[in-house]
Amino acid sequence: WDVTNLTLLNYTGPDWHQTDPDMWFLSKALMPGESNTFVTEYQVNASAANATGSFVLDNRACVVMNEEPNEWCGVVEQSFVDEEADLYIVKTGMPEGQVLAGEPLEYTVWVYNLGLSDARNVRVTDDILSTEGVTLDELYGIEGPITVNASGMAIEATAEVLPAGTRMGYRAVVSWPEAVDVDNLVHVQADTPDPDMSNNDAKTANEIVPVADIAIGKTVTNAGYAGQPISYHIHVENYGPST
Repeated sequence: WDVTNLTLLNYTGPDWHQTDPDMWFLSKALMPGESNTFVTEYQVNASAANATGSFVLDNRACVVMNEEPNEWCGVVEQSFVDEEADLYIVKTGMPEGQVLAGEPLEYTVWVYNLGLSDARNVRVTDDILSTEGVTLDELYGIEGPITVNASGMAIEATAEVLPAGTRMGYRAVVSWPEAVDVDNLVHVQADTPDPDMSNNDAKTANEIVPVADIAIGKTVTNAGYAGQPISYHIHVENYGPST
């Protein structure tokens, strides 16, 4: 049978012994009219459906005897193996709550594959770049088989395969020069069916508080003689970042 995508968990049958991954040896003679049974339990590997999304597992049992070198094979039993991967996404922003204008705001996004199968063609869409006035200062992957880039009004992160029981993540550092309320939504999906879509979205909220560094200077000219006009020059400058 096809054991390439299988892991043996258990078997019962005290007279049978495994000699190869797909071969079992009966340690006693089988007398006329006698039968002997063994039962095997396998787990389908999480990556079994990565290539096609689903496949048919062929189970074909054959018998060969010392007295007869030719093997005899019975009916092929076929099992349809499907896939599903529960993706779970988390997003955090530091600092939390209020952030001063011009101060960097660091977002970290994690995508977990809770299994059972590997997730194929994983895609993350992050709408942080759609917020008015945003500046993207840094963007990079921090773990896992991830490719991340800025595309138009969104950040997009992808992975060809995210194995079951693993995670991938990226970090984005952004800033705003003016006051704005930031409601940031991030979403993950994959070609592999997801049994629980309730954990495929995450949202963070921050308030950008305006900051303006105002400087003032004053000079005087024509001072010193009674009866003469005095000129005062006052200079005000906004060093930002806000208006």
